[in-house]
Amino acid sequence: MKKISCLAIFGLFLLVSCTKHLPILPKPPVEPLTKKEMLIKYGWKVDELWHNEGEVNTHYHRGVENTTNVPYDVLRFKFNADGTGTHINQFGQTLPYTWEFATEDMRNIKFVLNGYTQYNWSLVEITEAAITWTVPMEFDGNQMLESARMVPDTTLVK
Repeated sequence: MKKISCLAIFGLFLLVSCTKHLPILPKPPVEPLTKKEMLIKYGWKVDELWHNEGEVNTHYHRGVENTTNVPYDVLRFKFNADGTGTHINQFGQTLPYTWEFATEDMRNIKFVLNGYTQYNWSLVEITEAAITWTVPMEFDGNQMLESARMVPDTTLVK
């Protein structure tokens, strides 16, 4: 009985000591996502936006303040790989759009809403955590400029 106990303890010791020295295999490298892959991975919602119209600045920051009089909490964007997308506007309406990178460096996006309203987002930066952009606009003869940061909206994930 003593021999069996000693053999069992020795076997257990051998087993434990061998597992400590097993080589740890490195994980294969993960390829970073392209800007397009990051853009289409999520739906996006406005987190913060500055709006300038007629030398008046207004500001929206989700959950903090909104001096714009526009309910940006509602706005959503979903980009699809085929160059189409859906936009939920401030009235809760879902509208189709088309989009494309307008420059090779992918820092400009041509955005055509509902087939006729064109926006040219510039200074675009895309990461998995946020998209930032600036867009000059004209509405009823008024020149405007908006600059925004959008964050992933997990409710619009494929």
